[in-house]
Amino acid sequence: MSLSGIEKIGLTIVGTVAGAIAGSAVPVVGTMAGAFWGFNIAQGVIEYDSYRLQKKMQSQSTASKQQGIQTNVTSTAGSMPIIYGETKVGVKIVDIRQDPSDVNVLAIAGAFAVAPDGGNATAQQGIQGVARVYFDEKLAITGPTIGANDASDNPRSDGVQSWLGTAGGTFGSNLWCEYMIHDGDDSQTYDYKLNDTFSSSGTASGAWGTQTRGTGIAYIVLWLHYKDDVFVNGIPQVTLRVQGNKVADCADLTADVAYSTNPAICIYDFMTSKRYGMGIPRYMMDAGSTGSRFGVAKAHCDESVTVSGPGDLTNRYTCNGFLDSSASPMENLQQLLTSCQGRIVFSDGKYRLIQRKTTSAETFELNTDNIVGQWSFTRAGIEDTANIVNAKFVDLAQNYQPMDITWPQPDNDNAYLTLDAGFKNELNIDLPFTTDAYMAHMIAAQTMLETRADITCTVVAQREALKLEVGQVVNVNHPTPNFTDKTFWVEQIRVRPDGLVQLALKEYVAATYTVPVAELKVAMVTHDTPGRYQDDVDPDPQS
Repeated sequence: MSLSGIEKIGLTIVGTVAGAIAGSAVPVVGTMAGAFWGFNIAQGVIEYDSYRLQKKMQSQSTASKQQGIQTNVTSTAGSMPIIYGETKVGVKIVDIRQDPSDVNVLAIAGAFAVAPDGGNATAQQGIQGVARVYFDEKLAITGPTIGANDASDNPRSDGVQSWLGTAGGTFGSNLWCEYMIHDGDDSQTYDYKLNDTFSSSGTASGAWGTQTRGTGIAYIVLWLHYKDDVFVNGIPQVTLRVQGNKVADCADLTADVAYSTNPAICIYDFMTSKRYGMGIPRYMMDAGSTGSRFGVAKAHCDESVTVSGPGDLTNRYTCNGFLDSSASPMENLQQLLTSCQGRIVFSDGKYRLIQRKTTSAETFELNTDNIVGQWSFTRAGIEDTANIVNAKFVDLAQNYQPMDITWPQPDNDNAYLTLDAGFKNELNIDLPFTTDAYMAHMIAAQTMLETRADITCTVVAQREALKLEVGQVVNVNHPTPNFTDKTFWVEQIRVRPDGLVQLALKEYVAATYTVPVAELKVAMVTHDTPGRYQDDVDPDPQS
């Protein structure tokens, strides 16, 4: 590889690499402005819908997103990912140049995430860190740390972390690289080594000055010391396993921000973020205590569920993936909701997170004493009731590659297909924030069963029906449809001009949310891996 012709990219940062390494604060990306407020016509719902939403989401599949985010782009323009939990991303190279004192040393600055802006004023912000660094998909650095970034001129001391290929990577002692990871904290300073080396490059755009701080942007600086037998293909493709945003606890807003994979916490952060989310004021969120709707959802996500046997447990739901900061806030919210069967409801002036799950019916019921007028019923046709669900998720155990699962398994008896007289109706869903095969199967099973609980109805009731809330389950007893303790989800509530209350109801079947572990166990995909990461043992080591 010849280094003589390396392009020097100046630092006139544009677009939504978001103030990128240029020093100014990250501009607001995707704030809802007034659009979101128009939603609260009554009690409404924003949801991960088992059918309609998934069809809308097909325009950008999990596979295409994952492939695109893991490539390197040499540019100072474009959008940056918003990372929740852990995922694998490439870097956007915003600066690359030779060390003027050593032509065999190449400096690369690569941005990889928009950092959070939430939490307490006194709490540390930024991302959690980077777990792995890969060069051309080979493990290069294991567990890099966020360093002190002091003003030392010694490239091998506090200011820059060094690795000589002896810490479990695949390149051996041939690789000599130095690195510094900047977590995107709003208070982060400029990179001292880049400033020391390139502060007098001749032009303002060519210099790496003291104002080049990258406020709100997480980025990595790599100093690659050239070796013919290492960089055989030139500048390597750099990918990172990133542990993303530190976020506020939706059940305790007084706590310091912290890294979390809990979907409720991540959804709360996105909805309240003024930097990359919806910018909803915190007082409008039903959050801040264990008894709040977000607090209850957090606890439900954290519940331990049996995967395959006694003692083999996992959290019910986790959230690991990335959002596109250039996408619409509503699209991004809907993608987050796929991780936990979640829905956002606006009621009594607050946004609430509710989830499809086993629950008890309210004590208040709908019956002949409070129902007035005519019933309106709808039953889904066979084309709208799935009997096979194909889900695509991002498999951590397979190096964050998109994987496909089917429920029920093709080689198992499909009782639902039999019930539908052999008419096959497949539903394809994307689960971009699910990285566990068990969770993917569980969500796929529940999604399919929800399509089969297909009775919907509209009913008008006396004003006392306002005791109900969207997301609750209500018993219906009425002779006209011959309902006896028939359970329904409350989907929408609207007060009519005449004072009566119009309700939209959807059939609730408790068994939908209690899929037997044995059924999921049959469908499980097992991974013969030595540890958390498949690359803990590299199949193709390079000496």
